[in-house]
Amino acid sequence: MEVINKGILNALEMLGLGQPQQGGGVLSAVAGMPRPEGKPPVVDRTVNIIDSIIANEGGFQQNKADTGNYVGNKLIGTKYGITPKKLAEFEGVDPSAIRSSDIANLSIDKAKEIYNKDIKNFKISQYPEGLQEQVFDIFTNFGYVGGLKVIQDAANIETDGKWGAGTKKAVQTLAPEKLVDARIKKYNSIVKNDSSKEKFLEGWINRAKKYER
Repeated sequence: MEVINKGILNALEMLGLGQPQQGGGVLSAVAGMPRPEGKPPVVDRTVNIIDSIIANEGGFQQNKADTGNYVGNKLIGTKYGITPKKLAEFEGVDPSAIRSSDIANLSIDKAKEIYNKDIKNFKISQYPEGLQEQVFDIFTNFGYVGGLKVIQDAANIETDGKWGAGTKKAVQTLAPEKLVDARIKKYNSIVKNDSSKEKFLEGWINRAKKYER
């Protein structure tokens, strides 16, 4: 080991990096090496957003009261928030082809792949950075069209569920709290129209309030 260390130290000296302090050894020499200049590493917000959504959604479940768990009248389940319909869409098959085992065995890597595709399709990058995670959580919760209507309601514009120049402009100055309020308003409306969903209301509201500033 000593011979190897001396060889490394000699190489460092030949490169003009100087000698380490006495007793410092190879680690000291390497620590003294000049660091490359440049911009700090770029943080991939997509990874953070997806990890947060998966944490919100949790693992495999077959809640009989949750319509997202079904294909027709058949209870299949969801995992990481991925519904049978969403998995079928990703795999390019009819939802009736999805079995409970397909959902139960869904890997976290495939779930992330599905969400990464959605982030691109849902134009998340066109929203202000401070809204991106909440917007994607809304789409995951309500679906794209339903989620966009919640966002449009928060922005006080026509709720047609379509992305266009007016919606893009309106969201640029949209406060996170407005999205939270519109989301809770929608949850209350769902429960008002279907009392069987009341059991979910507290959890839904807590999920929305996570994004309050």
